[in-house]
Amino acid sequence: MLIKVEWALQGIIYTPKDMRTALEVKPEWLTVLQLAFQDGLQDKAIAEQMNVSERTVRHYWTKVQDALDVYPDPGKNIRIQTEIRAREEGLID
Repeated sequence: MLIKVEWALQGIIYTPKDMRTALEVKPEWLTVLQLAFQDGLQDKAIAEQMNVSERTVRHYWTKVQDALDVYPDPGKNIRIQTEIRAREEGLID
């Protein structure tokens, strides 16, 4: 529970798995994944490509990570964990 409180303080939104019906991913989130992991772009370049703010891109990351059950874990890079889960789910090649 303390981990969830820490996430809340960091602005990370957590939706319990039993409240979800299935993997729900919006098209914008898929675009972020593709631009980051297939095109190798950083958040600023992703924002320019999508014509949105960097803050919006960071929000998309948070939503994608929540959908994939990827949360901060000390000693692990959250972007790498996100890429691994996205590939496991077939969201990116």
